[in-house]
Amino acid sequence: MRSETIMNLEAGSVRRPKVPPRPEKFANPAIDRIRELGLKKAGWKGEGSVPATRAARDEAITLMRGIIAEKVPIPFIGLDADGAFTFYWKTDDMVVDLGLYGDGAYSYFGRKADKEILSDASRISNGLDAELIEMLRA
Repeated sequence: MRSETIMNLEAGSVRRPKVPPRPEKFANPAIDRIRELGLKKAGWKGEGSVPATRAARDEAITLMRGIIAEKVPIPFIGLDADGAFTFYWKTDDMVVDLGLYGDGAYSYFGRKADKEILSDASRISNGLDAELIEMLRA
């Protein structure tokens, strides 16, 4: 192989080993979406918009794995211009908006019928709050 490479170099060409293609998709469409949004560059949504930090992306994936494990509906997944990941659920009688920045915490607001839930400092390491799971499952 080495002599073949040397001969190819002398002839002006190099034969490179074939590398298997990178898989286009990862393990789950929701996690794929988080990874895709995590690749955005500065200015992605106009002047002043910033990309998500690696910590925000990793925490969004961690929280999404908890959502999947709890068997609650998968939310709409977005990225705000300030680099925060957002998870959003909406049905005819419920709305829940959750955001995380990569600082180890997430915040949310939810309303269903006459019940409202709110947290501005839930810890990623503790998973989904019980009241949030209850609202999303109902």
